[in-house]
Amino acid sequence: MRTVCIIGFCLFAFTACKTEKVDDSKVLAISWYYPQSDYQRWVNTQDSSYSFVELYTLEPSKIDSVLESVDGIILTGGPDIQPRHYGTVDSLSVCGEPNTLRDSIELLSSEFAKERGTPILGVCRGMQIMNVSLGGNLYLDIPSDLNSDAHKVDETDAEHFVYGTSERFKTVFGVDSGWTNSNHHQSLRVIGAGLEVDGMSIDSVIEAISLADSLSHPFFKAVQWHPERMERDSPMAANVLREFLKAVNNE
Repeated sequence: MRTVCIIGFCLFAFTACKTEKVDDSKVLAISWYYPQSDYQRWVNTQDSSYSFVELYTLEPSKIDSVLESVDGIILTGGPDIQPRHYGTVDSLSVCGEPNTLRDSIELLSSEFAKERGTPILGVCRGMQIMNVSLGGNLYLDIPSDLNSDAHKVDETDAEHFVYGTSERFKTVFGVDSGWTNSNHHQSLRVIGAGLEVDGMSIDSVIEAISLADSLSHPFFKAVQWHPERMERDSPMAANVLREFLKAVNNE
């Protein structure tokens, strides 16, 4: 059982009693808020009735009960995960300074969602977190490990092509392939237990994953790109959000 340890507080996963909601509104947990509220604005393009809670700023004693009470979880983009979480020696020259608190909260959230059947969507770092939480690992640096610079680009020039590798890709995105907004220097290497690759880029970088047994979970999916930064009517952004919100609403 994973724990989140913060200045003497040890938060044990999956132990708190479920917090009752005061109304029927749906609540989404977002692991980390961005200054421009990118993820909230993205969700609101399809349904503005949701409430949001940021997991990172919660008191340690409240994380369990919040995870119990929310209707869905979004793990957002961000810095590199501490490599020791997936059995690799840390290299600050490659990975930079890790945020160990954020790592712990997001790994806990992914494990919770998997065990409890809470719909969860991972974006960029969020996909890497979900993979690591199930025993997978990462390439530390795509240019060094895969001899490709296609993904390590400036945010103003981050468009690249992704194609589906499973039937689920077309089910979720409504297309066989498409252009995405993505910039990252790490990617999935070994896939975590129970996961399947749904999409890849032309240089064989994994771009979309989900649980292979789709009947065992309403929505456990992730993408390496940033749908929240894309055109709102793009199938690579709008459709994955639509499918996630369907799961949140038990549709």
